[in-house]
Amino acid sequence: MDSPIVPVLIVLSIIVVILLVWGFIWLISPHEDQTCELDQTTVKEIRERRYHGSDLEQQAFRRLYDGLRIGDFLHTNLVIPTGKDRTTEVDAVLISRKGIFVLEIKNMRGIVYGREADERWRQVSFNNNIEFRNPIMQNEKHCKAVIKHLEGDPDVFNVVIFDRLDGQDIDVWNEKCMSIDVFINTYRDMENKYSKEEVENWAIGLAEYRATVGDMADHINSITR
Repeated sequence: MDSPIVPVLIVLSIIVVILLVWGFIWLISPHEDQTCELDQTTVKEIRERRYHGSDLEQQAFRRLYDGLRIGDFLHTNLVIPTGKDRTTEVDAVLISRKGIFVLEIKNMRGIVYGREADERWRQVSFNNNIEFRNPIMQNEKHCKAVIKHLEGDPDVFNVVIFDRLDGQDIDVWNEKCMSIDVFINTYRDMENKYSKEEVENWAIGLAEYRATVGDMADHINSITR
C-alpha cells in the first residue's frame, strides 16, 4: 500500500511552486505607490508615460519622483512662453510646500570644470573635451520664466542636477549643483513653508505648459529661426 504521505508532499510541492512563481511575478511587476502626487496621475501611469527626453533623462525623472513626498508635484518637459513667439524649455519643475524647484538635468560623464560666474564650462572625459553653456546661468532664465506664471511670491530655487557625476567629478559642487541623491536629501531636510492649497494652485497653473511632441517641435523651430 502506498503511503498517504506521498500525495500530501506532492500537493505541498505544487503549492510551494505556485507561491514562488506568484512572488516572482509580483516582484517584477510595477506597483502603485501612494507616497506622492505627480500631475494628478497614478504611479503606474507615470511609469508608462513617454517623456520627451532621452532614456537617461527618463531615468532621472523617475528617480526624482521616487524621492518625493505626499502632496508634491513634478512637472517634466515644460515649454514656457517668454515673450512674443518665444519659448524656453524647462526639464522639470518640482512644486511643493517647501517651494518651487526649477531643475536642469545634465547627463554627463567624465569631469566637469566651471565656476558659477563663467559663461562656459568644460567637460573632460576619455574621448571628449568640450565646452558647454553654464547650466546655472541657463537655468536662471528658466527660473525667471517660471516665476512669471506663478501667483504670489514663492521661493524659486535654481538647481542643476548632474545625474552621472559625483562630488569628486565636479569642482563647482555647491548648493545649485548636485546629484539626484544629494538633492533629495537636501530637499527632505527643508522646512515646509506653503499651504497645500498654494501648492495645488501653482501645480495647476504650470500644468498647462507640459509639452506635447508638437509643442517641442514648435519650440525648436522658434529657437532656430
